[in-house]
Amino acid sequence: MLNAYRGEWSDVIPVAPEFWYYLPARVLGVDMVTFEREVPLWQALRATFQRYQAEGWCIVSPDRPNPQVERQANMTRVGDGRFEERATQ
Repeated sequence: MLNAYRGEWSDVIPVAPEFWYYLPARVLGVDMVTFEREVPLWQALRATFQRYQAEGWCIVSPDRPNPQVERQANMTRVGDGRFEERATQ
């Protein structure tokens, strides 16, 4: 990938698939709710890049709540593997 960014020749075709959420959740064998709440994105992407033997890159930002914002959330199961979350800030 670095060669592609620099415009330099490489002996392999650079590929940078974007594996966001759904595919990494499948690779890890978890549902989307579990994935969102319990799995750090960087770990999921690393496992997915290793699984598909792709050079990986991602942008990961910290997920820190603002201490000055009050948030309340309520999650309800609405079906098999389906949930509804209502949140107010």
